[in-house]
Amino acid sequence: LKVFRLVNNYLYPGGIFVFDFNTDYKYREVIGDATIAENREDCSFIWENYYDEESHLNEYDVTIFVREQELFRRFTETHVQRGYTVEQMESLVLEAGMEIIRILDADSLGEVTGQSERVYVLARECQKTEKRLVIDGEKREGYNKREEFRKGRVRYGARRKGKQMGRRFPGAT
Repeated sequence: LKVFRLVNNYLYPGGIFVFDFNTDYKYREVIGDATIAENREDCSFIWENYYDEESHLNEYDVTIFVREQELFRRFTETHVQRGYTVEQMESLVLEAGMEIIRILDADSLGEVTGQSERVYVLARECQKTEKRLVIDGEKREGYNKREEFRKGRVRYGARRKGKQMGRRFPGAT
């Protein structure tokens, strides 16, 4: 939730945020405790997955062997990713103050199903137009907010503990 709130904070009014995520289904049913290995001409890798259903975390160790002349150099990485359902992700986006424009299955670009492994989400900032707006040092009404924002004369922000929070733009106070 914190990440989505930060994204929303830095989006322009009506700004678009596009992201993807791997579903809980993918980690649980597709790659969950599996080992994947591939041998290529210039490199090889071993990818070992460990999925924990209780925490919905997929931890994977990747060992990569990269050819350097006649020898191979070994690199090891560990990654941890959490699986989410579409409903969980939608709830986080909405709670952060954005709206969902579209949710797509990443493979088919169609509707998301219970077997979707990766999902694209298109979200939009939808609350800044309702916050305090200052143009050239004074509050104004009856203007095109987006146009004034593009001209750099607008600043959106909120007051907290007597301090101005938010972005500063040329011409804005």
